[in-house]
Amino acid sequence: MAANPIPDFTLEEYFALEAASDRRWEYRDGMVVCMSGGTEAHYTIESNVHFQLRLALRGGPCRAYTADTPVYSPAYPTYLYPDASVACDPKFRTRPEVPRDMLINPVLVVEVLSKHTQGFDRGEKFELYKAIPDFCEYLLIEQTERRITHWHKFTGVWSAREVTEGVLGLVSLDCELLIADVYDGVIL
Repeated sequence: MAANPIPDFTLEEYFALEAASDRRWEYRDGMVVCMSGGTEAHYTIESNVHFQLRLALRGGPCRAYTADTPVYSPAYPTYLYPDASVACDPKFRTRPEVPRDMLINPVLVVEVLSKHTQGFDRGEKFELYKAIPDFCEYLLIEQTERRITHWHKFTGVWSAREVTEGVLGLVSLDCELLIADVYDGVIL
């Protein structure tokens, strides 16, 4: 769950906060938002998805990343913490004042929705991710019911489909996620 945003931060102040804190903070056009907190279902889904992606991508050029890996979007600039991400031939932006390397080329981003973040995840955050040239698949995962919204970009056009059971094919990664495994251990 994201806390209320703190306005009017410079990038330098944001980087100092990130360096001094054990929490994850997103930076959005001068606004800083704490990304800690959540539910057991959220953590379980996040862990399940990362685990499945790691297994599916093993031995290939793509790598799965956890919620602790920040993603840089060239919009504003913005530094975001998705619940999981995947990059092929991963590239990181490193700056001396930045306490963490920022992933700059995710092809897949995953967000586990909550009542507090779902509007932002579906709207403005999606738009921020779209500024990343390699980004072409977005998963929005419900935590109160078995439902995943799978956004996919094909020839520059984004389209969505809802998946509630069976297998979810990730086109850009040539792999699949089993819906039952995404929700393994989650009480709905």
